Amino acid sequence: DMFSGVTLTETPARPFGWVIPYEGVYPSRTPGGPEDQTAPYYRRYTLLQVFDTFKTEKETWYMVGINQWVLQTKLGVVFPDAARPAEIPAGVKWISINLFEQTLAAYEGDRMVLATLTASGTPGHWTRPGIFKVKKKYLIQSMSGAFESDKSDYYYVGDVPWVMYFDRDRAIHGEYWHNNLGARHSHGCVNIPVADGHWMYNWAPEGTWVYVFDPSGK
Repeated sequence: DMFSGVTLTETPARPFGWVIPYEGVYPSRTPGGPEDQTAPYYRRYTLLQVFDTFKTEKETWYMVGINQWVLQTKLGVVFPDAARPAEIPAGVKWISINLFEQTLAAYEGDRMVLATLTASGTPGHWTRPGIFKVKKKYLIQSMSGAFESDKSDYYYVGDVPWVMYFDRDRAIHGEYWHNNLGARHSHGCVNIPVADGHWMYNWAPEGTWVYVFDPSGK
């Protein structure tokens, strides 16, 4: 199930997102309602537009079609109206990483040019929110490491493609060894599909701004 994101010629008019669950999703006819087995079935990684949002006390629901509502946790959403942080100059290339949605968007000025799903750091190995710059790039690199004192979390991945470091040992890079995009998975790096990693590597020179944020505040 090789996933890759979308390249764009202009910023989309409304939010959009990909179906995350392995089993896919049937939308509900109303926010909070049961899945409607007569509705279209959306396979994992199906790209859907978000036409409306409905919030209950505990949940957020997205309208993806007429009488079609999908629970927020089942979509990885890109919001096109993301404000460029004041620290990032107008008109430059920059990368926006939404840790809550597990999505990444690349911008030229205020125009979105690519959007995709990510797999960022897990609890204890967080991808840090903040404003950074791409500081070092490698076509291919083997990665290993451990954070726990007993090395119980040791990992080794050979031939990681399209590596762009932006915050200490944290990098944006292509990922071929797991099928978990749209969820936290890594030791702090931002995993993206290999094809998107290739595109980003060619697009983003060293010094490209990287904005990492978590709108949930967690």
